[in-house]
Amino acid sequence: LMTTKIPADIYRSSDLGTVSTIMTREAISGLENPNDGSLASARHNVFEKCVSLLANYRKYTTAKSSPSGQLILPESLQLLPLFCLSLRKSRMFRNSSVPFKAAFPTADERAYHIFYGRMVCPNLSLQC
Repeated sequence: LMTTKIPADIYRSSDLGTVSTIMTREAISGLENPNDGSLASARHNVFEKCVSLLANYRKYTTAKSSPSGQLILPESLQLLPLFCLSLRKSRMFRNSSVPFKAAFPTADERAYHIFYGRMVCPNLSLQC
């Protein structure tokens, strides 16, 4: 197993499908937390993980020398912020308790998408 002491190598060799699968499964696991297992906390945790990952990239790589207002991303993870936003709005985590409207997604649809997100392979995880 290859190891490295250079954080930039870790980010350079990362795979968006794998990172998205891990983030999806962690968010689903957060729903099962008996203390704070709500949709709002799951959406917030996805946002926090994305921000943490990108902040650590900036902190531990050469991206720290770039202008402070510019978002610098590793080439393999350029679509990660877009994925995180789409995951927050997916049928797994969408708020369906809007008054005076039919529930969307229904409980059955949400359960299906949670099951699918938990079992999906990394190649298909971007389609959750």
